Amino acid sequence: MPPKIDMSREEAAEREIGSTSVSRGVKVLLVVLFLTSLLAIPLIQATRGFGVKTPTKEAGKETEIFARLAEINHAFKTKTLNIEKSLEEHSFLTKTFLPPVQTLAFRWFGVGNEKVYVAPDGWLFYRPDVDYALESGRAPTSQIDSASKALIALHTDLASRGIRLILLPVPVKPVVESSPLAEKTTPTPPHHVAYGPFLATLREAGVEVFDPTNLLIEARKTTALPQYLKTDTHWTPAAMETVADALAKKLTPPSPSAPALRREPPVTIKNSGDLAAMLQLLPETNAALAESAEIHPIQLSDGSPWQPDAASDVLLLGDSFTNIYSTPDLGWGEGAGLAEHLSWRLGRPIDRIAINAGGSLTVRQNLARNPNRLDGKKVVIYEFAVRELTSGDWRPISIPAAKSSAPSAKSSTTLTGILKAISPLPAPGSVPYKDAVISLHLTEIHGDPGAEALVFARGMIGNVPTAASLLQPGTRLSLDAVPWESVESQFGAITRIEFDGPAADLETIYWAQENPVVTPP
Repeated sequence: MPPKIDMSREEAAEREIGSTSVSRGVKVLLVVLFLTSLLAIPLIQATRGFGVKTPTKEAGKETEIFARLAEINHAFKTKTLNIEKSLEEHSFLTKTFLPPVQTLAFRWFGVGNEKVYVAPDGWLFYRPDVDYALESGRAPTSQIDSASKALIALHTDLASRGIRLILLPVPVKPVVESSPLAEKTTPTPPHHVAYGPFLATLREAGVEVFDPTNLLIEARKTTALPQYLKTDTHWTPAAMETVADALAKKLTPPSPSAPALRREPPVTIKNSGDLAAMLQLLPETNAALAESAEIHPIQLSDGSPWQPDAASDVLLLGDSFTNIYSTPDLGWGEGAGLAEHLSWRLGRPIDRIAINAGGSLTVRQNLARNPNRLDGKKVVIYEFAVRELTSGDWRPISIPAAKSSAPSAKSSTTLTGILKAISPLPAPGSVPYKDAVISLHLTEIHGDPGAEALVFARGMIGNVPTAASLLQPGTRLSLDAVPWESVESQFGAITRIEFDGPAADLETIYWAQENPVVTPP
């Protein structure tokens, strides 16, 4: 009898702990202490204020007073929810007891958590990917319709500029590696029920789609080798190279004037993947899950590292499936990703904008902020994980006309202002990435009521939140910053948490070089 593989964390804990006898007096005391601790922090925060002042009643201003009371109530509820979330995710007890309890549940019962599904043979799967394949997290029709409309709009926009668009929707792990999930899947590797109509809609609109699903499934059958990593959400180096080779054949022939590229001998990388990290196991257990992968770095003929070339006529937009073997922060080596291997197979440089977890929205935002990247382009390849169709943000993004080519200043500056908003940081270990960039909306810069800017900053490094991520709206800040474009090549691939609404459209964008400093009002 195979172990139960969909047991919740609560079920596992109940099975481990069993029944414990506790006296009535102890029960009452524990309840009182719990309620006291739960209420104490919000009350203390309330007495200190929430960045808004209590309104005073003045004649003829009853409407304004009620509006201010509503604002205060909203702020109170927001703060309370943030406190509850912080207590749940970052408390001492959680950090202390969760890893050993989760390790026991994983070892004894083969149980994952709310983010990771553990198959009977030890394969790990991202639950949103399983939901996509099984439709248990089925998105409303409007969600997938939004994706179709956004991609058709991008196709239309690029076509008006004489640019060919090729979509590259990468299947998620359960679609290709279905055998470990045989108990929960049909014999045929599944896509979401709406995937077929989605492709049909795009193709009817003239959008070119390169779907590698069948290619990867066939490679799985013919080679008998996994096409996805056992402990990670991403494809193997071999699978990625297979797709790069097939994609290159759809593009223009190699350019004779391009610098020669060379494929280096294999380099073995050993790592426990992002899914293993999301299990939040004890360090020694996590280390025991490490697996090996062979990558082939791509270099120029003189031995220098491959770099994207903004002057190329091919632009690759992508997410972590593009970056997985390109950027060292993902733990699987560098210089051997999709862009590098596509470039090598084409025999010429290509351009790249790839942002981890940014497949649906952030890469389109980035392109809209840098329309000059389309100068001289003939082909744009847009890679994204298919899970984005049911969980991504496909709000409309329009690409403006090219901006002036005047170079931006790269000197550092000191910004002072008031933090109007900060993008929320996900709980460390709850998402398939360890680093994240957050967004800060800064207003009243240098005392000017009309001056505002968007500032990107390190929000999480190695699953550890930075001081910047703990800032609260209404705080007066001082920070050392440089124009974002001057550091984008260094930090642009890191998962970036953008704003909804007008703040995302601000044209003045900076990078905070260090954690912002809180200044007196």
